[in-house]
Amino acid sequence: MTVNEYAEAILNENVSLKTMISNQLKRKSLDYFIDKMKNHFGIEMRFSNERQIKIVTKWVEEVDPKNFKYHISNPYDYKKNDNPQLKGEFILHIDTRTFIFISVGGKDKDKGIYMYIFGKKAFKWFKIIANKAQYANDTNMMYSISARNSEDGQYWTCVGSTFNSRPMDTLFFDKDIKNKICKHLDDWLANEEVYKDRGLTFKTGILLYGVAGTGKSSLASAIATYLNCGLITIDTATFADLNITEVVESINADNNRYVILIDEIDTIFTSRDEDNITDSQKVRTSKLLSLLDSQQSPNNVIFVATTNYVNKLDKTVIRKGRFDMSIELGNISKDTAMEMCKSFNLTKEQSMKAISEFEGREINPAELQNVILTVISDAKKVIA
Repeated sequence: MTVNEYAEAILNENVSLKTMISNQLKRKSLDYFIDKMKNHFGIEMRFSNERQIKIVTKWVEEVDPKNFKYHISNPYDYKKNDNPQLKGEFILHIDTRTFIFISVGGKDKDKGIYMYIFGKKAFKWFKIIANKAQYANDTNMMYSISARNSEDGQYWTCVGSTFNSRPMDTLFFDKDIKNKICKHLDDWLANEEVYKDRGLTFKTGILLYGVAGTGKSSLASAIATYLNCGLITIDTATFADLNITEVVESINADNNRYVILIDEIDTIFTSRDEDNITDSQKVRTSKLLSLLDSQQSPNNVIFVATTNYVNKLDKTVIRKGRFDMSIELGNISKDTAMEMCKSFNLTKEQSMKAISEFEGREINPAELQNVILTVISDAKKVIA
């Protein structure tokens, strides 16, 4: 008996006209769901018993099958189970190393079919499914990787979302910083064959340091936009618990280029010369050094690390091979501030008013942006 015949036999248990019409509508939704999983996601729905058919039928009654949400996890101790006895949930195997746990969750507008993807190639499949469902390519995707601990053990997770493209010309720095970074990236890309010929990992690193509010994290998004690639953020707070080997395997299995952002890297790296450094800090430092520059390093990536406290970093971090560029981002000059105001279409009078807020002190880009937005808001109120 085929899946559809099986579903029809179950759906047509009652024979009243009202029930038959209702069942036909359910059947169409079920067919849509099965077709969507197969043709759009490349996943063959295999039902092993009557109960699973009823589960999916119940799903398509409750939610719009087009409303998919995605989450990826990789528990170390997760056991494969072809037929878990959990109401409204079951597992589909994608390949020998990856499988999907499907359930319905959420309330009202957030209600949807959730797919949790497990396995060594989970990151790759997560992207394939998410991209086919919602996005044409990877260029506007951001993936946040972090570690979690639970009663069932320790595991790492990755949540995918979109990020707004950030063109380089929307950021403002002194000292021709943007051109220097773009030239470095262009030169790195041009030498890809050189890396391959010598068996070297194709990667580069850029360390951005300076006071808060100077655009360090925003520059990472701009680099991803410039390279037309996805952005991965590493959660520094849970870094010590991450299984770096599995994370790197998933990134490499995807075979795409990524910017990997390590924000506030000083929270992981500390100088190993300090007397009060703990064993835990030493482990974290050695672990991330290994990620940045070893056989464990992912291929085809650009590491971007940010810090407000560059003096706290271990000196070995800044050496060439780990970070090929170290750039200080500081407060900006009046000329650069005027360019920033002009980009928001402020008049000369409005620009001078915004910059006057910094009389007697340095101009911080983030603070200036807030002032500019206030000027724009006030101008709209006057018009209204």
